[in-house]
Amino acid sequence: MKIRKVKKQLKKRFIDKKITLFGDMPVVTWVNNIKPTLDFKFSMLGFHYDNSNGTYTNGVLVIKSIITPWHIGYNKNGDVKFRDIKICKVR
Repeated sequence: MKIRKVKKQLKKRFIDKKITLFGDMPVVTWVNNIKPTLDFKFSMLGFHYDNSNGTYTNGVLVIKSIITPWHIGYNKNGDVKFRDIKICKVR
């Protein structure tokens, strides 16, 4: 499986620099509340978590970044947004 970079206009949908990051958060909160919610939301979009390389994929797109509280935040409208997430397209 070859992976190539996605065009800029697709990346802009997943990267937002004007957000307030969740930042320092207890590990228990992350593991028990946030991570399962993210997994559920990604599964609704057709993504599944690949344990072998630690990425989310739907067969076409691969999210190649480690998702932590320092990469997730919210904007002024309260919408959850990602920051510094690398999206690649499978050839």
